[in-house]
Amino acid sequence: VPGAAGSPAAPTRIEPQRLFARIIGAAPLSGAANRWLYEWQEVNLRDDRSAVVGSAPRGSAALGPALNLMEAGNSASGVQGNGVDVSGLPAGMTLRPIGGAAVVALEGPLGAPGDEYWVFAAVNAIDGECDESPAPGPGVAEGGAGGTTATLLDGADELLALAMMGRAL
Repeated sequence: VPGAAGSPAAPTRIEPQRLFARIIGAAPLSGAANRWLYEWQEVNLRDDRSAVVGSAPRGSAALGPALNLMEAGNSASGVQGNGVDVSGLPAGMTLRPIGGAAVVALEGPLGAPGDEYWVFAAVNAIDGECDESPAPGPGVAEGGAGGTTATLLDGADELLALAMMGRAL
């Protein structure tokens, strides 16, 4: 029984916190494929539902980086946390870190003192450029449109883009 006479004391736990933060940077997580360590800055939500950095924002520099829980099971191949099988992506398309100044709900701190980190959950995008000639299909005449450049935002957009290019899945 922790805390009983002769037994080790219960570990000190910090009460979990939840805050809103803007993702301001990402670096690949060492030794892991398709996972990133995120820099963040606390924001306040305003009445008009926009986010604004406060007068004395907390952030990753002082409180520790963040990890995306959706990336926890990611690897170099196969189905990732976003539900997309990266093994079947067209050349030039890759899983991307959360970006675009996304605002997320962070929870933490977790980890040992001096090695704290925070967690959030957000779906990663698939992005890149491909230069492929679309197969003939609706709206594409034989010998018609040349190379097509597509930017795919996520798994659903990838399917839509492929369908629009007249490619069968």
